Amino acid sequence: VEDEPLIAVDLEVAITEAGAVVVGPAHTLVQAMHLGENELLDGAIVDMRLRGESAVPLLVRLVGRSIPCIVHSGHSALTSSDEWPHAVPVVSKPASVEAVLNALRLEMTRLAARQE
Repeated sequence: VEDEPLIAVDLEVAITEAGAVVVGPAHTLVQAMHLGENELLDGAIVDMRLRGESAVPLLVRLVGRSIPCIVHSGHSALTSSDEWPHAVPVVSKPASVEAVLNALRLEMTRLAARQE
């Protein structure tokens, strides 16, 4: 979920090259909430601000569905405990695509281990 087209394309290419299927993209909170409610998702990369709207409702929905997710944000004031009720990892922009994907992989592994 990314509202900056160049970042969204870079992430989409990297995710596809890693062998996963991209659902979306979603550039607005409304689009993202629709995907978060209606699609089978293995993980999510979420920008904290989507065209000026906070993505907190989306994060709460994803965490409630036990979907591994990370925040990829340029908002330096974010911490994973202050902005929302669940510990969601934050990867600050700018970050390499590899760093973002590695953070999501770690979160997916962490949640899978917790569910065993």
